[in-house]
Amino acid sequence: MHESKKKCIGIDVGGTTVKIGLFETDGTLLFKWEVPTRKEEGGRYILEDVAASIREVLTEKEIHFSDILGAGLGIPGPVMPDGYVEVCVNLGWRDVNPQKELSAMLDNIPVK
Repeated sequence: MHESKKKCIGIDVGGTTVKIGLFETDGTLLFKWEVPTRKEEGGRYILEDVAASIREVLTEKEIHFSDILGAGLGIPGPVMPDGYVEVCVNLGWRDVNPQKELSAMLDNIPVK
C-alpha cells in the first residue's frame, strides 16, 4: 500500500555503524535500522552503503522518493554550511561533500 504522507530520513554516521531512521514530519519514528560503517579505502563505501540500504527499505515499505521531504545527515566532525567536509578522521574522509554526494545517490532529495 502506497502512503502519500510525507516522510523524512535521519542518518547518524558513526565509526562502527550507521543508524538510519524513517520518520513522520512530526518526528514520529516509523522504522529504524543500521548498516556497518565500512571505513576502508578512505570511507569511500559509506555513502553508497547508506543509499543502497535506504533504497532497499523504501522499496520494502512501498514508499517512493517523491514522499521523502529530505534527509538529515550527522557525521562525527566539522561540516561547512554547504555540506563540505575537509577532514573526518573517524571515517577516513578528506575533501568530500557528503551532503551533495548522498543527495545525488537518493534521487536528489535534499540532504542537510
